[in-house]
Amino acid sequence: MIITMSFISKTVSMIGLAIGVITIVAFSLTFVPAANVEVQSFTALLWFAGGVLLWIIPLQVIDALKLVRVQRRIRRIIYPYLVNAVQVGAFVYYVVQLEARVSGVVFSGVGLVLFSFAIVLIARGVYRLISRRVADELGPRVRVQ
Repeated sequence: MIITMSFISKTVSMIGLAIGVITIVAFSLTFVPAANVEVQSFTALLWFAGGVLLWIIPLQVIDALKLVRVQRRIRRIIYPYLVNAVQVGAFVYYVVQLEARVSGVVFSGVGLVLFSFAIVLIARGVYRLISRRVADELGPRVRVQ
């Protein structure tokens, strides 16, 4: 029971941290004059950040495309970049649709591009940190004697 509560509390705190970071990124864009981002309601900003966090679900579906085996060498080299391009393009489309639905947060075109760019960079950085940590914990695959 204690292990379950610890897992639940860690999960809730991680979700809260993610929503907080997304909210800070979106709110910090209001201070960039070229971005032309207007936040009319902090509650709407939190709903927008929660909606952006829900992007994890379709992201995992698109990420499953990386499991498809590609035979030819050139296609095998290009395929991961293509999947990443599809992920980023679908994310930008999702954010545009989400911004249209949440009425308390207004982004200009430049603001949406800057927000999407910042979130993609943060996500890539977090992914690299996690993958390095996992690689360090697993240790080397091949032992040299």
